[in-house]
Amino acid sequence: MKCYCLAADREEESRKKVRQLQKQIAEVKRSRESELQQRREMIAHLKDQLQEMKAKTSMEGKYVKKVCDVSVSQMQKRCMMSEKALQNEITVQNSDVSFVLND
Repeated sequence: MKCYCLAADREEESRKKVRQLQKQIAEVKRSRESELQQRREMIAHLKDQLQEMKAKTSMEGKYVKKVCDVSVSQMQKRCMMSEKALQNEITVQNSDVSFVLND
């Protein structure tokens, strides 16, 4: 009879230990799932930020290109106007020289 009680006690103790371990496993699983969910959310957030940064960088690049194109265009117009003024001055000077030489 003593053997039976000892075996029953061991069995009961083993069952308690199994339940305790199952609870620990369940808690670890919940913890891991929560951690995994947080990581997924962080990854999604970082992906969103990356997309925003790419879009912003693209827009800034386009803006800088347009500003540079306008600046180059304005400089070309100024140079053309200066060149035309100089050509006019050369023409006037040549006509003055011809007038002086013809007299």
